[in-house]
Amino acid sequence: MFFLAPYVILLLFGESFSGAIPIVRVMSVIPILINANTCTSNLYMFNYGHERAWASLNVSGLLIFLAVAYLLSLQLLNAAIAVAIALIARECFVLVVSAGFFLVFGTARVRIPATQGDGKARASDVAAGSMLASPTSAVPPWRGQLRSER
Repeated sequence: MFFLAPYVILLLFGESFSGAIPIVRVMSVIPILINANTCTSNLYMFNYGHERAWASLNVSGLLIFLAVAYLLSLQLLNAAIAVAIALIARECFVLVVSAGFFLVFGTARVRIPATQGDGKARASDVAAGSMLASPTSAVPPWRGQLRSER
């Protein structure tokens, strides 16, 4: 996108749209960040018991986006570039925090090797256990609340 987009813009839309080239070049890193965030934030955090942290992270990301977009729009002449940089800042923040959650909670799950029939640990069992084990308690907090309300 960084290298080919200027030629595509000029070919399809003409010289009058050449002002979009710097914006597209700044935004070229966004798809990579969004895909990484999908894996670490949406797929890991939301599905493995970190729903509240995931929601707080998304709200924090929105606040960072708004603050950076506002501050950069005062400094830069092109407000569209300021918004693109603010989106990159938001995605980087979410990626760093969600990757930290994955490294702390996701990789440190299995401390004791799994054994099968003969008492020997198998690397595939340990790896499978680390992917399937949940970092939270066996009973999710909302189920405990339902039992207390009955």
